[in-house]
Amino acid sequence: MASVPNTSQFSAQLQEIMFDPLRYIHAERLLLPSPLKVPRARAVMNRILLGSIPPSPLSIDITASWHSCARHMQLLKQWSRLPYICKLVGAQRSRECLAWGGRNLKLSPVVRNFMALPLWQADDDDCFGSDKMRFSSTSEMEGIELSSELQLQAAGLACLLNWQIAAPSTLISRMQLMFHPELDKLFASRRRQPTYPELILILQAIEYAKNYPDDV
Repeated sequence: MASVPNTSQFSAQLQEIMFDPLRYIHAERLLLPSPLKVPRARAVMNRILLGSIPPSPLSIDITASWHSCARHMQLLKQWSRLPYICKLVGAQRSRECLAWGGRNLKLSPVVRNFMALPLWQADDDDCFGSDKMRFSSTSEMEGIELSSELQLQAAGLACLLNWQIAAPSTLISRMQLMFHPELDKLFASRRRQPTYPELILILQAIEYAKNYPDDV
């Protein structure tokens, strides 16, 4: 039986995630000018950002549901890698579509290498056709034009949001700040329990991301 980790090791990181969103906010949401990167200005901007997030209690109780809490802890540990992990998962789920017209050649070598691993069995629902990729389990995004990079992130992000279906809303709202605003609709969509193949794919992507950082 897996042992419960000492949560004190996550305390500082959790505080940073909760109260310093400027460290990870997507550049399309806010790009802080150099003169405002001093501590006092950062504190003011962080308060403004946090004021836009609906307040809700944060409770990660490792004694209540370890299976659920383990996912929360994993989310914290991989926080800075989440966009990359989403891209890896999305590349696997969209690899049949990416094969059309050599789209996969536009990806970085590390993403292509992960995409080549036999981790996901594609089906007919994973692709619209030769001219566009479909976001599996993200019907809310259909009809919205996104760049190839965002398409991959959307396909993977839907998977990760299902994985974190029980995560505190305060974590998810901050996770949203890390992604491009065009993906906001995914955070408002209905989530479901992930399938076993999805869980395996996410865990493989996490391990791969730790060992092979993106080079782009």
